[in-house]
Amino acid sequence: MERARVRAGDTVLITSTGGVALFGLQIAKAHGATVIVSGRADNEARARALGADHYVDRQRDDWVEAVYSMTADRGADHILEVVGGNHLGKSVKVAAVGAHICQIGALDGFDLSAPAMPLMLKDVTVHGIGTGSRHALENLIRAVDQIGLKPVIDVRYTMVDVLSAFDHLGRGAFGKIVIDVA
Repeated sequence: MERARVRAGDTVLITSTGGVALFGLQIAKAHGATVIVSGRADNEARARALGADHYVDRQRDDWVEAVYSMTADRGADHILEVVGGNHLGKSVKVAAVGAHICQIGALDGFDLSAPAMPLMLKDVTVHGIGTGSRHALENLIRAVDQIGLKPVIDVRYTMVDVLSAFDHLGRGAFGKIVIDVA
């Protein structure tokens, strides 16, 4: 919200179903955006229950074409890119003219790769997002309080089962994995 300025009517592409991504979905919907979520096929129903307007299996060979079909060949105005690596190239390809890509994760690696020509011709802005300012955090907290945003928790583990929690994390979670330490 702070960097890309998502507004009502914009199309936002969320490239995962992890905890940060699902918070992004909820925040984008609260601002009136149309949201496309991309993730594993088995997560579609849960993403739609959280408000996703469209869903695309990230493993599809025609992933880029599917997103274009969902946007009437416009592309996405904003992309929350949490996969990183070579996936950034796909995000650049599906970006609308003047789009903003917020690179906030590196599930596919820290070496980012994207085609230069669509990046330049579309005038795409890539924002590297790490931590924000105090002002941004205060805005987020205020929004969370006002709209009742809740983090999505996939499963809870006890400290005894911490290795199972890490195995689950490696398979991919829908939201956050919590380890109860008490």
